[in-house]
Amino acid sequence: MAVFAGPDPVAEMARTGKRIEQAIRGLPTVSSVAHGDVPFGTMRSRQTVATEDSNGLTRQLVAKSRTSGPAYFHTLGATMVAGRDFAEGDESTTAPVAIVNRSLARELWPLGAALDRYMTVNKTRYRVIGVCPDFADDRPGTAPGLQVFLPKYPEHITALKNNIVLKSLNTYNKF
Repeated sequence: MAVFAGPDPVAEMARTGKRIEQAIRGLPTVSSVAHGDVPFGTMRSRQTVATEDSNGLTRQLVAKSRTSGPAYFHTLGATMVAGRDFAEGDESTTAPVAIVNRSLARELWPLGAALDRYMTVNKTRYRVIGVCPDFADDRPGTAPGLQVFLPKYPEHITALKNNIVLKSLNTYNKF
């Protein structure tokens, strides 16, 4: 049996990801940086999202699933409909947290607010901390559909599965 005595490769990739993010954040024309699936990209899957009402009835829907990290929606320039964006420290809460888009919130909880409600995705129970606006994610002009955003924190990032989304300042020269 071989024993690996070197540094933890996953931890090293996470540290490298943080260094890259800090370097990008330090650029003078960058106003915001976040990790997450790129809008209009192909990094998404379809997941069954389930909720249970007060009578014990389960409702299941299929939604597009994306991962996003702290400040993702801020970086995209999206104003939250309710609640908040992911933040540093969310990964240490007792219940994992998630964000749903407006359409999914209306489908799952048609009679009330989605915030602080619970849903199950992939056998994991998540508390909803935010509702984001609907936006197309396949290509511009397509209907948004139902979307759930699950957390992606820097320590979960590997070099092979990492997207960095950035927002630049409007610093262009007028002629």
